[in-house]
Amino acid sequence: MVVKANLDALRSEIATVERMLSRKSSKSPLGRKSLERRLENLRALLDDGVSSPDQHASVALIFDGNPVVGAKSINMGFASQALKQYQDLIQSVISQGSDEQAAPPRRGRTKSSPPPGELFISGVMHGSFGFVLEEDSSQLELLNTRTKEAVVSADNFLQTTSSPDADFDQLLSEVDTKVFQRLRAFIRTLHDAEAVLRISERDRTISLDARNLSVAHERVMRSDILERETVMRGWLIGFSPVKRTFDFRDAETDTLVTGKVSPFMALQTLQTLQELTEHDEAQAMSLGRRYVANIHIKDVERADGTPLPTRYTLLSLTPE
Repeated sequence: MVVKANLDALRSEIATVERMLSRKSSKSPLGRKSLERRLENLRALLDDGVSSPDQHASVALIFDGNPVVGAKSINMGFASQALKQYQDLIQSVISQGSDEQAAPPRRGRTKSSPPPGELFISGVMHGSFGFVLEEDSSQLELLNTRTKEAVVSADNFLQTTSSPDADFDQLLSEVDTKVFQRLRAFIRTLHDAEAVLRISERDRTISLDARNLSVAHERVMRSDILERETVMRGWLIGFSPVKRTFDFRDAETDTLVTGKVSPFMALQTLQTLQELTEHDEAQAMSLGRRYVANIHIKDVERADGTPLPTRYTLLSLTPE
């Protein structure tokens, strides 16, 4: 598997060889033949890289700045910590939320296969100092793996957090506490070491320079996420498993709580409704009926100290 940095390097080398060929005199047939063979090999490598399947995760983390000495070495303590924290971030994205944890594994993975999110160092890159990280590709996959999807999501989080114009509030509303804490740890390591980073995926490169990391560091260090679960008793006022919305009146405070139905509960409800008769369906989820509701509550404090609206997610309902 290849990443964009590899493909860009091949394209650059092809352009260099083509320029050399254009200047090569016909009086030097051996030199010209050697360049032509080199050009042919480079084009073949580029074609293979562009056409190779990319359902598995492959990403290069290319470091520069204070931890990198020249283009041939990097501080081992920094590198091991940064790579471990990036790995932790990927795994936290995969396991985000109890709904995703409860999802069944995809077909094709055996007990001996590495768990989703586990990456391996498959190569290094110079001209700065980079590590190519890939997941185990011994299993044939027709769709993108969970690890590849998690790498893309995690890199999006890093890009959003470090971009002054990006909607960081939206990111705070989407991620859970564990993802945020691991995102914060990775950014803090880069910032404190005065490192810069380029992330190279298959089709894009994300650059985190000193300015971007300063923005990211201020955001993650001054923001916070608090999550908890609570039990409410009251009346179900509205419920849509398709739109994944609910309205619930808390009997204790007489307040109306509005939010989202968890993906797992919505799916379970839809599956149950498909198996019921019309009479049973009317009894299955009665509006106005008293229930015990298990609700996930998420509070977010922005970097400027102001809160985002509290988010409520309905996890389960039990008739009283």
